[in-house]
Amino acid sequence: MHQDYLESSEIDSESKAVLLSVIIAAYNVGLFLEDCISSVIGQIDPPMYEIVCVDDGSDDNVPSIVAEYATEYPNLFSYIRQENRGLYEARKTGLRGARGEYCVFLDGDDMLAPTALHSIAEYLSKKPVDIVSFLCCRNTKFCEDDFSRQLRVPQDYGEHPSIKSLRDLVLVEDTFNNAALKVIRKSCLRDLIAEKEQVRLNMAEDKLITAKALTNASSCGVLNEILYYYRESDASVTRGSFSLVRSEDLRYVYRKMLEYYSQWGSSVPVGKLHALFLRQMSLQASLLMGAPLKVGDKKRLVTEMVDNPEFKMAYCSEGLRYLGKVRKHMVVLMANRRVIALSTITHISSIITHRSN
Repeated sequence: MHQDYLESSEIDSESKAVLLSVIIAAYNVGLFLEDCISSVIGQIDPPMYEIVCVDDGSDDNVPSIVAEYATEYPNLFSYIRQENRGLYEARKTGLRGARGEYCVFLDGDDMLAPTALHSIAEYLSKKPVDIVSFLCCRNTKFCEDDFSRQLRVPQDYGEHPSIKSLRDLVLVEDTFNNAALKVIRKSCLRDLIAEKEQVRLNMAEDKLITAKALTNASSCGVLNEILYYYRESDASVTRGSFSLVRSEDLRYVYRKMLEYYSQWGSSVPVGKLHALFLRQMSLQASLLMGAPLKVGDKKRLVTEMVDNPEFKMAYCSEGLRYLGKVRKHMVVLMANRRVIALSTITHISSIITHRSN
């Protein structure tokens, strides 16, 4: 096990204040990392901004790429290398090394729009809120006029949505989860920075980070511009395949959301929270049904997905009430280990979805 280490310019702690820290988490993304870093370097104006790059134990050429940038830009680039712990822990490490008043999370295979930092700084100069939500573009050409699959605050929440409404949104929907599509005041993430438990998450880490930010935030604004370019890569495809670990991650985050539900004193029906978890688990079951595995293996894995306290808690009349007809049917089949029937409905559902597209 190697030691964590920091390569930087030994920046004076009394140097001028940094407005924004761009925290880049990188794991085996050497093919895209230069594009990622260059998209930030090209618009950086020290001392207002800095880059903190966390290499999460990569075994490709990520270390050499990052070390080169750290040498070339010693006044604005910090390099932290750690053993592989996952995206959630990499972001936590980056936060601990960041000096900015605000932070932006950037994955090592994605990019920022050319004017992202300027737009953010200009917005904050006029409206110094705790969280700023912005838009992303998901396509290989990073075309700004492609509005496909944007992640945004629903328009009916207004330009300055209340923290209460956003907390409720995170509890029962997946439309405000992505931590990378936000500028967050670092002090709002103090609970994450102070967290001693090591949490390795391969799914739903964004939801947990956003919940921690909303716990301490008092204001939020919406910047209706595409500032983040999300790359559809092989890693994205992999996240869309079945993994039992991901269902375990969903269970962990579901437990945490129940804690936040109580802590925040939410007024939304708790059944909606249960239903969101059941939808997520049924999606994982759909991926499992499409995997090239024997029926017996699928049945064993479905049993592991449902034979736990979290699924049993969510699988109740309150949770089922807020599911659509197909999802409800799938969840019931899961609960009864009806793998053959589950495979059939998954196949039919995929055909209908394909035709509707």
